[in-house]
Amino acid sequence: MGKSWLKKHPYSIIGKNVIFNKNSYIGGNRIEIKNNTVFKGFLSTRGNALITIGKYCYIGKNLFIIASYKPIDLDYFKGKVVIPKPKIDGPVYIGNNVNIGDDVIILPGVSIGDRAVIEHKSVVMSDVKDFSVYAGNPAKFIRYCVNQKATEENMVKETTKINMNNNQSSNFLLEGWCYRETGGRWVISKKAGFVFITDTDRTSSTLYLHGYSYRQPQKIKIYINNKESGIFSINNSLRTYKIKIFNLKKGINKFQLNFEQFFRPIDIHKKSGDKRQLYCFFQKIFLE
Repeated sequence: MGKSWLKKHPYSIIGKNVIFNKNSYIGGNRIEIKNNTVFKGFLSTRGNALITIGKYCYIGKNLFIIASYKPIDLDYFKGKVVIPKPKIDGPVYIGNNVNIGDDVIILPGVSIGDRAVIEHKSVVMSDVKDFSVYAGNPAKFIRYCVNQKATEENMVKETTKINMNNNQSSNFLLEGWCYRETGGRWVISKKAGFVFITDTDRTSSTLYLHGYSYRQPQKIKIYINNKESGIFSINNSLRTYKIKIFNLKKGINKFQLNFEQFFRPIDIHKKSGDKRQLYCFFQKIFLE
């Protein structure tokens, strides 16, 4: 659909393949909507703070995002002298692969994590965790929403495994990975993420990655729950790498690999039509 309703907001950014309702209303906000997000109905925003909506989100009818407002005391309507309350504002961030139901209200300063689910008619007043379901007024944590069947099949006591050649791996992979190929998956971004679910209170463990670097060795930094947790070198021969990691917690843990170098087949073979960004290829990832 056309984006004429954004013309009066020149600093707004709309990604590719975004589907939204043409009657939606953007107040004074700057808004960024990333690629492949779908709005099933009316979107309304109010305030001046930045609103960010991530990739591959599925958003129901009548989403109201309030990025700033000035509270009004009830005594104002009774003709009494009222000391003005301070303005409440703050950017609103909605992560990637978020599913939001119908008639949801999001208040200033709220951050919604990746792959979260907000149930119908919820009022979101505080931050929402990654991979979780929130509901109610005010919205509260209900449960984690990672595919339970896949979780049970990938967890064996205290050992968690991700087989890159398995369809169920997509339940645990974040951004940065190519589609499944014979033997495993390529990394197609400088950052690639995945998730493990642990059932212990240990803060440290051992991470095993079975793969290799494309063309030549490089360094990879590991971040766990947004904290740096190690660095290792991977070479261009297929092998298993063993890395001691820290900053774990019981429940869902988010891992991120930051790659040092950038290669594409077309950079090496000029006649190649393959324009993918290839950093490393992985077959399996283990945590124990």
